[in-house]
Amino acid sequence: MISEIEKKRLKEILLKYSYKEEDIKLNHILENIKSYKKPSYKNYYSGFLKLGFSFTAIVLIFFIFLVWNKPQTVSINDGKKTINVGSIINTEKEKYEIVLKNKAKVTIFENSTFNILSTSERKTIFELKKGKGHFKVDKKDKTHFVVKTPSLEISIKGTEFFVFVNDGNEQVHVIEGKVSIENILSKQTTDVISNEAITLQKEGNVLKKEFTDLKLVERMMNPTEEIKKEVKIQQKKNRYTETKDNLIYLDENTVVFNKKELYIYQTGEYLNVKRKITLPDNINKITPYQNIILVNGENGGLYAYNLEGDYLWANMEAGVVKFFSKPVIKDDRIYLATVDKGIQIFSLEGRLIDVIKKGDKKAIYNSPVILSDKSIVYLNENGELTRYDVLNKRNVWQINIEDRILFPFFERDGILYLILKSRSEVVAMNVENGEKIWGTKIKENLYINNFYIFGEYLIVGSDDGIIVFNRTSGEIEKLFNYDFPIKQAITETNRLYLLDLNNRLTIWTIPDFIKVYERKFTKEIKRITYYNGKILVYGNNFYQEVTE
Repeated sequence: MISEIEKKRLKEILLKYSYKEEDIKLNHILENIKSYKKPSYKNYYSGFLKLGFSFTAIVLIFFIFLVWNKPQTVSINDGKKTINVGSIINTEKEKYEIVLKNKAKVTIFENSTFNILSTSERKTIFELKKGKGHFKVDKKDKTHFVVKTPSLEISIKGTEFFVFVNDGNEQVHVIEGKVSIENILSKQTTDVISNEAITLQKEGNVLKKEFTDLKLVERMMNPTEEIKKEVKIQQKKNRYTETKDNLIYLDENTVVFNKKELYIYQTGEYLNVKRKITLPDNINKITPYQNIILVNGENGGLYAYNLEGDYLWANMEAGVVKFFSKPVIKDDRIYLATVDKGIQIFSLEGRLIDVIKKGDKKAIYNSPVILSDKSIVYLNENGELTRYDVLNKRNVWQINIEDRILFPFFERDGILYLILKSRSEVVAMNVENGEKIWGTKIKENLYINNFYIFGEYLIVGSDDGIIVFNRTSGEIEKLFNYDFPIKQAITETNRLYLLDLNNRLTIWTIPDFIKVYERKFTKEIKRITYYNGKILVYGNNFYQEVTE
């Protein structure tokens, strides 16, 4: 048993080597403080810097995203309204006046649909899907303005022009300057200058160039209520006579075609429908020959009717004709130059006799010339001009003229006459061997509707008037400047008949050009035709005979 004295002594020893609870806690805290490492100010600064950079980058990316995705706008009607670039706009009953960054002035008329695809100063792209638009673009060295329609692409360096798009009918009227137009589907391209117009109709898919009527353009842009009323009345009158300029005189009948219908009219004070014929295809071309009427269908069919409109025959596989190709009939043979089947030769009863396919490119855009020995001269789309012996099936000669020649050419007295429009050159060639006899370049723009021979003269129409060539030497013998753009010129006997864009008909003597007749018409004149000593003047639902 431990005594009291030993217990006391043991307690003193324990107290000597032990700590109170408070001391233990304090010692633990002191030890922790001693072992704690002091923080570095450099580490704090680096951390804050990294955090700042990260925050700035996030804000910058967000700002760029907002700016990049913000739609570009264009002001219209003197800033009263804005539209978004890249958005399809319908004008409905409001006309839009637009001034773009490159100072181009655009007017989009009521009931139109358009889209501004790009507004950069380097290139502006404007899309007119439907309706009417007037464009005035400052001139630059390079193409900087493009207008797209459903079927056309119009490239502009600087000009003023009017575009009309409505249900497959597209028109471009150049008021000033020059534009380049491409048919998007066929890749056909052409330049159009002041006072010219291009039309593209859905059923033909071919660009057709003609003079434009600036008064008509003005009416289209700013139709008055009186004009709108007049148009409605005229449309009602013309339900059978919306003719697209195709009015052909045959004895006492006038043949007119419109879309799928063939109309035969009895002439008189007014045109009266004598016969209406519905075809299984849209009509492309119509050709009269003696007592038959040949009709080319848009999809390649060839149909024949007599002058009374009775059906004779049809060949549904004849081939598609385009541009200035139409049936040529000689010695009871029909020669049809096509874009898909070469040149087909038929009897007058529609029986296929022969087919001519020559060259890698077989598309042909103009009618062949038939020579007296029954050989033919034709030009395919890669510029190969060929004289072909149909009987012996061989080439007599072939040369490359490096021009497709989309326009008619003809032969007279052993000389072949061609117009190379891309080079503004008139050319005469020896039909026997294909050698060039002469070629004369002119400054004026040439029009193939004005291309005739009278006696020793080759008469060619240009922008400014008439050029008279000596057809043997090619020398220019006379320049006949006209005071108004010429719409059509024809020659018969010793007379030159001119129809101008002012609806004026004048008659001149050849070759001295003395005016013997002049008449101004109040109605729009589409075409003039010479028949049996009379000039026939006609337009939509309008027909009149003219004598000196």
